[in-house]
Amino acid sequence: MAFDAHVLKVLIASPGDTMRERDAIEKGLYGWNSARAEREQIILAPWRWETHAVPELGGTPQDIIDRQAVRSCDAVIAVFNARLGTATDDAVSGTAHEIIEAHRDGKPVHVYFSTEPFPRDTKPDEIARLNAFKQQLQGEGLLGDYASVEDLQYKVRDAIENDLNNMDLGTVVIRSTKADQARKVLSYRTSLSFLGPDVWRIQLANHSAGPVTRLHVEVNAVDSSGHIVDGVRLAKDVISLDEVFSRIIGDGLAASLGRRLGAGQARVVSGAVASHARPILNDALVGHVADGFPSGLAPGQSAIVLYTVPPGTTPQVSARFHDEAATPWLRVDDDDPTRAEP
Repeated sequence: MAFDAHVLKVLIASPGDTMRERDAIEKGLYGWNSARAEREQIILAPWRWETHAVPELGGTPQDIIDRQAVRSCDAVIAVFNARLGTATDDAVSGTAHEIIEAHRDGKPVHVYFSTEPFPRDTKPDEIARLNAFKQQLQGEGLLGDYASVEDLQYKVRDAIENDLNNMDLGTVVIRSTKADQARKVLSYRTSLSFLGPDVWRIQLANHSAGPVTRLHVEVNAVDSSGHIVDGVRLAKDVISLDEVFSRIIGDGLAASLGRRLGAGQARVVSGAVASHARPILNDALVGHVADGFPSGLAPGQSAIVLYTVPPGTTPQVSARFHDEAATPWLRVDDDDPTRAEP
């Protein structure tokens, strides 16, 4: 059964002579998932360069690993057996670089050194490099050791437990993966030729069963070639309220009503005009006096704003909003909604 959870990326950093250790660490993390993930709503995601790194141009291999894992990981498990590894431009080895960078970023870093005898073919200078780096790290904190891969596996799980106790992960945010609700947030664009050739009624409606929050609506003018053109304005800044009365209900009636009515008295006007004109007038008045769209829409709610666009253009409506699960979406006119950056 599926469940919602925090997902924590755990970088496994080590030289090339630690394949057994890397396998043991990964097994230990997956074992924690099997026993605790659903109850704790936390999933540990091991990251190993040999299985997770994506081939990419644009830097050294270490630069790419930094981009894909070191900067985005939540914790680092580093392990050394008999080798320190190949030096990089700024560190004695790639693993050393990853330890230093993650520690500098304030991430929990756990470093373990093997206490097993070195293999017979280990070079003395490699042992000296490894011991020198170990001595350097001892000035930075507490190091760990392991007598076997089984011992390492248990110690790694203890370290992760300690990290989780110190992390303030908060409540799991349930994020929708489908655009079902977002597809029910629609924009309607209607030309109000009776107010002028370039006046448009823009309505945004939430037809879904959940609320829409953090709503931001941008209205642009687009020409016949699809290019955005400057010049979109709120209709209230271009057409006076008296002009709205005049163009909807006629000059004579508007003259008698316009002197007595303000922007917020649509009901009074509605009672004075013919029944067929009431919906048009109400709609136009509400949209005309609006300064913009609200920051959210309740289920079944809509909002209307009147705009003017330059001659020869039509309006394009871009709506950014969060759905009920706090997932951000972008919808442009009638296009299918797409996930937006938070």
